[in-house]
Amino acid sequence: MISTDLTEKLISSFLDTGRIFLLGDITNKTMSSFILQMKYLSSKKDINDIYIYIHSDGGDVECAMAMIDEINMANDSKKNVYTIACGVAASAAAYILAYGKKRYGTENSTYMLHPFSYELKDYHAQNKEYVDFCDQFYKKIIVDVALRCKKTTAKAIDVFTKKIHNSLWMDTDAALDIGLIDEKWTYELEKNIDAKQRRIYKNTEQSK
Repeated sequence: MISTDLTEKLISSFLDTGRIFLLGDITNKTMSSFILQMKYLSSKKDINDIYIYIHSDGGDVECAMAMIDEINMANDSKKNVYTIACGVAASAAAYILAYGKKRYGTENSTYMLHPFSYELKDYHAQNKEYVDFCDQFYKKIIVDVALRCKKTTAKAIDVFTKKIHNSLWMDTDAALDIGLIDEKWTYELEKNIDAKQRRIYKNTEQSK
């Protein structure tokens, strides 16, 4: 079994190649680590492409939204953020997957989309305005994800929303079909990242 310290060292070594690993439940701790890594890569002039590997059953909605905001900001700053499902991308993790500039999935990954659910504390549950806000906010997110899955008409968005209403589980072919991912992730694509980073490193060394 690989120790936690060794795992963290391996993940850190991959960071300078533009790779981030989103593994396990989405929590405040996961979000904090993710945002720090995204900020670091976004500040690196020699890294244009960021690859986010996702293996997660989902988790906290607000944390996922903060991570999605970070992905959007990086894409807006002319970085290319690619998301890759490797194993499972379910619930909030599937929503994060949808926000890559290009979205991938490995051959045997599984995916699950469903409407966001949320728990209200007693004082929130008694506040109708807050409940209405949550309902509208989460509906807006679903529409945005539907658009990212290339559902561009009101009818297509409605069909998409109904499909995921009771939790839609998919394999990679089905995720391709619904538009959640654009392409299957392959060994050749993985090799291309390393080759690109070697070229960047060589050019950096020559310019010194």
